[in-house]
Amino acid sequence: MVPANSDARERRDSSGGGTAATLNALLADPDLSTDLVCLVERVCQNELPWVVVSGAALTSWQQRDPAGWEKVSERLAANGISVVRI
Repeated sequence: MVPANSDARERRDSSGGGTAATLNALLADPDLSTDLVCLVERVCQNELPWVVVSGAALTSWQQRDPAGWEKVSERLAANGISVVRI
């Protein structure tokens, strides 16, 4: 039986490494805030083509850590992972 999210994983893997491999560099970034590290870890663990984030969290990251949020959002987009704002 093939997992339901295997298509998304295969799309990301075909670009030269899995999501976890390409996002691990963010986890090693000492300048990244703890909450953004948790977001990246959640994305790696769940292996879904999206991540759900509250609007308050997004606004907070954009204000408190714009450089960190830019790094994370660009890397997520490069891996085909959409940020769903609720």
